[in-house]
Amino acid sequence: MNSSIEIDNFIKAIRMRRKSLGLTQKDLADKLGWSRDKYARMEGDRARITFINAYRISSALGLGLSDAINLNVDKSNSSYSISFRYV
Repeated sequence: MNSSIEIDNFIKAIRMRRKSLGLTQKDLADKLGWSRDKYARMEGDRARITFINAYRISSALGLGLSDAINLNVDKSNSSYSISFRYV
């Protein structure tokens, strides 16, 4: 699984959701308590998105994190992978 593609899909998903709600980057940044610049760097894939920030962004957009990502667990070799999908 290519994690950069997965992150790209998550970013596209949150951008599409933000726009569908009629929110600007500043509107969403304000909901998150962040600067517009900080949010824009994440949405522009110029900053690392941590799991907690992915959760915060998803929640601010009215989504559960599971609505924006799909967590796959392979118990046979104890590996975890996160694959992002469009919402």
